[in-house]
Amino acid sequence: MTWPAAQQFCRENYDDLATFTNMDDIRRVTRPSDYIYAWIGLIDDLTSWSRVMSAKSNSWRRSSTDSTSPGGFQAPWEKGEPNFHMAAETCLMMRNGLWLDANCQSNNVNFAVCVNGSKDFILVQSYHTWSGARDFCRKRYVDLAVIEDASQLTRVINLIAHHWVWIGFYRQPFLWSDNRITHFTNWINGEPDNKQNREHCTVESSLPEHPWLDATCESIQNVICQRGKLCA
Repeated sequence: MTWPAAQQFCRENYDDLATFTNMDDIRRVTRPSDYIYAWIGLIDDLTSWSRVMSAKSNSWRRSSTDSTSPGGFQAPWEKGEPNFHMAAETCLMMRNGLWLDANCQSNNVNFAVCVNGSKDFILVQSYHTWSGARDFCRKRYVDLAVIEDASQLTRVINLIAHHWVWIGFYRQPFLWSDNRITHFTNWINGEPDNKQNREHCTVESSLPEHPWLDATCESIQNVICQRGKLCA
């Protein structure tokens, strides 16, 4: 069944799709010997973060508070953005007045926009990773800039001209089916990779220690459900 169908099945017949908090949880499950993949409850729900600011834990967070911003202002997005490309793009940058997600470790194209205590925006004309830009802004000013309305957007556009810049939003991808944030992961090497920008659900494999892979949510897989703290 698909991931949404698996979620519905588990909620109707058990409690929910399986949630794992450590390797002991994974080892405790009794599994059939002939399966290859099975859905678990981990998902990077597009409706939480794709061109939306929501309260879900995998949505966009402000650098200044590390909190989500449900209903918050958004600039226009570049075509096809955000896309979580290669499961690596979880920070926001801006270019030509448009937003897009980018790899937070990129440090060869991006300047940054800081904000000071008077809500003035400052263009930092040196290259940084997203976290490097945040730390620089916090040391010299207040934090990376968060754009909260159209007037501020216009000010930032006029400030940055043609430059590509980091701004003060990031996110923590994936949450459990019951909306809890995930602190434990068991990804197989090279995963998640979000192939073709379409893999937003998670399967466990039958390999030793049952490592995880991301997969398209509409693919047909077996399923592991959970009742209380026990999986079925």
